[in-house]
Amino acid sequence: MIVVVISGAPGSGKTTQAEKLVKELGLYHVSTGILLRNEISADTPLGRLAKELISDGNFIPDELACEMVLNVILANSDSKGFVFDGFPRTLAQCNEFYKILADFDSEVDSFIELEVPESELVRRLQKRSKVSERSDDSDINIIKHRFTLYNDLSVSINELFILNGVYDRANGNMPIDEVFTEVVSILEDKLKFEYGNI
Repeated sequence: MIVVVISGAPGSGKTTQAEKLVKELGLYHVSTGILLRNEISADTPLGRLAKELISDGNFIPDELACEMVLNVILANSDSKGFVFDGFPRTLAQCNEFYKILADFDSEVDSFIELEVPESELVRRLQKRSKVSERSDDSDINIIKHRFTLYNDLSVSINELFILNGVYDRANGNMPIDEVFTEVVSILEDKLKFEYGNI
């Protein structure tokens, strides 16, 4: 199965690009953020824990994130492939992710980091907060904390995927379709396919 990871700071457009890959390439979208917000809406024990952590701009424990991802893969193991958005977020999650994928005779085929200037990220998040009603999108202090967490953790994560030969950058500071064109170009190179024939 195909395994693609879309990475980037909060507001970089990960979910938007992942959803386009679902529509255009038939991959299954796995977003830990969306999974957690569903748990919060359902007021489950995990949802209550997630709400407390997310409202402060923090992440859920690695083992919970990995368990959620494993459950989604198990439930959709007949899929052509997966595009992960917002996971893995830590080096520990990366290492566990590779173990999970090995059980399915798979590995990460492509890891794409969307690069967007911080000023634009702040603008996007504050705009999104008006429709999402997410406190972590509206409070500038929480936004800055999320950026710090991402920047601190992404260094070792990126190094791992560079070492594994699957890391690429894409310019996320363009119109959505132009970003997607760049993402697809990277995937064509990494997965050796022509768009429309996957």
